[in-house]
Amino acid sequence: MGRSRCLLWAFSVVGFIFTSKGALAQTATPSVALNGLGVTHSAPHGATLLANAINAADCNNDDVISFPVTLSGSQGESFQVWAGTGCEDVAPRSTQDHAQCWQLDAAAATDGPRQVALSVRDILFGRTLAGDSTQGPLGQPAQLDPTLACTDRTGSGAPQTLSVYFMLVDAADNVSRGFAEWSASYKLVRPRPPNQVSVGIGEERLVIRLGYSQLSDTTIVGFRVYCDPAPGGSHAVQPSATDPGVCPPSTVLVEGADSSLVSAQRCGSAKKSATYATTDSLTGGVAYAVAVTAVDDYENESVLSPVACEVPSPKQERVAACAFSRRGELLPMLAFLSLAGFLAARRRRALHAAIQRLR
Repeated sequence: MGRSRCLLWAFSVVGFIFTSKGALAQTATPSVALNGLGVTHSAPHGATLLANAINAADCNNDDVISFPVTLSGSQGESFQVWAGTGCEDVAPRSTQDHAQCWQLDAAAATDGPRQVALSVRDILFGRTLAGDSTQGPLGQPAQLDPTLACTDRTGSGAPQTLSVYFMLVDAADNVSRGFAEWSASYKLVRPRPPNQVSVGIGEERLVIRLGYSQLSDTTIVGFRVYCDPAPGGSHAVQPSATDPGVCPPSTVLVEGADSSLVSAQRCGSAKKSATYATTDSLTGGVAYAVAVTAVDDYENESVLSPVACEVPSPKQERVAACAFSRRGELLPMLAFLSLAGFLAARRRRALHAAIQRLR
C-alpha cells in the first residue's frame, strides 16, 4: 500500500512539472529586440555622422537602412513595422490619413533573428502596401515624384525627428506584448553657401575670406574650398599671354552648382569659427577661380558660392645651404642665417598684406 502511494506521488510530481512547463511556454512574454549598433546604411556615413541621422543625400539616393531584429515568445501575432511618432498606441495607427503613423511592413511573426530593410523615403514619407492606400506624413501620397520627395515639408529647414517601430500586434491591434523603437533625426535642407567670398594672394597659395550678409543656420560646422584648375591641373581655357592674371570664365565652377559635380576640384577647407580659408600647393602666376561651400553637422553640403578669382605669387627662390670649412665658418654661417630669417619675414609680411587687403 505504501509502495502504491509513493508511485502515485511520483507520477503526480512528474505530471505537475510537465504541466508547469507547458503553462510557462504558453505564457512566455513576447518580445522584439533591436540591435541598434548593428543598424547599417547601404551608403555608409562619414565618421562623424551616426547611423540614426538621415541627410539629404540619403534621401536623394533612396538609401536602404538594414535593421537586425530578433523576435521571441510570439504567439500568433502579426509582426508590423511602422514609422512616425507614438505608434505603439492604437489610435495614431487607425487614422485614415496616416499623418502621425504610417505602416512600412507586415508579416507573420516567427521567432528568431531577421533583417528588416527599409528605404529612407519609405521611412520619411510612407509607402503603399498591397491593398492599402497608406499615406505618409502631412497626408502626402506615399509614392512621390523623386524630384519632390526629398523636400522639407515643414518649411522650417530645422532638423526633424521620428521613430521606426518594430511591433508584435495582436488581433485587436494592441502592441502591449512587445515592441522595439529606433529613434532618428533627419535634415533634408542644405545650408546656404557664403555669399561674400574674396581672395587674397600668398606665395603659391590663396587666402579666401568667407562671410555671410545674414547667417542663422546653427548647424554649419565648416567650409570647403574648390579651385579651377585643381592643384596641379590646368585651365580648360588658358589665360591670355598678354594678361595672364586675368581669370578666364570657369566652365567647372559655377555659382549655385551642386558640389558633388566638382569633388575633384577640392583644394582647401576651414572650420566654422575660421574667418579665412587657405589653399596650398598652387602654382604661382596662374589664375585660379575659387568657390566655397558650407557643410552642416548632417554632412549636407551647400551649392557653390559666388566665384572669385586671383593669382598666387610665385615661390621665392631660396638660398641653398653651403658647406663651410672649419676655419672662419662662423661669419658665413651667421650671414646665411640672417638671409634666411630675412626671407622668412618677407614671406610672413606678404601673407599678412594679403589678409589686410581683404579687410
